[in-house]
Amino acid sequence: MTTVIKDIATSFLRPTQATAGYREVLRKRTEWRRHTRAHGSSFDRRYVIPAVAGPAGAYYAIDHHHLARALYEEGVARLSIAVIADASRLSVPRFWDFLDERSWGHCFDAHGAPTPYAKMPETLAAMVDDPYRSLAGALRRSGGFTKDPRPCSEFVWADYLRAHISAQIVRDDFDAALAQALILARRPFVAPRGPDSRGFPLGIYPEFQADTHQAYRPRVFSNRSLSRCVTAESTSPQYRLAASSSSRSAV
Repeated sequence: MTTVIKDIATSFLRPTQATAGYREVLRKRTEWRRHTRAHGSSFDRRYVIPAVAGPAGAYYAIDHHHLARALYEEGVARLSIAVIADASRLSVPRFWDFLDERSWGHCFDAHGAPTPYAKMPETLAAMVDDPYRSLAGALRRSGGFTKDPRPCSEFVWADYLRAHISAQIVRDDFDAALAQALILARRPFVAPRGPDSRGFPLGIYPEFQADTHQAYRPRVFSNRSLSRCVTAESTSPQYRLAASSSSRSAV
């Protein structure tokens, strides 16, 4: 379908992710305040949320969840969404399959464990904090890895960091956690040696960088393809992203 821009109530937008990094939300709130001081509350392309029309007339954000949550917390009553697909005629279970097949949903909780779609948050306000998502975002901005257009790629990094940096450090000394993350990210990549191995170092290699167009193309990185990859505890994000892409024909 042709992308349609709609104006909807912020409270009406549903997430397709169970978590958000609250530090990232705060950063987006700060950016929005700067934008409103300079340009007023008008929206530009940076503040349009990609979404899918779902069952019962609801709209589901498929990206920019931190921004959407930030706008909600800033009291923005209405926002602009770009509706890129209409799945409103599907049943609820089939709808979540539809999202998963296109890498548009991420049904995992703040501990990285799978979440049934029936327990996914129904509002932006119900998303819970995952500090490792904030750590992954800070790592990317610090040069630890390149932003990857494949959907959910930052979740892979968050899961990898979750397996190697303690939650207490992330909670009590974020700067120290970021320093550890940078050390991990700057190690050269090596292939995993087995499902029980841990601590595989990371590296940024061109062959793992996706093309820059079709950011929301289907069948690139889904929860199903994730399940066929070695777990985050035993491999690097680059390996998991490459494995998920190689398995897409089987999804």
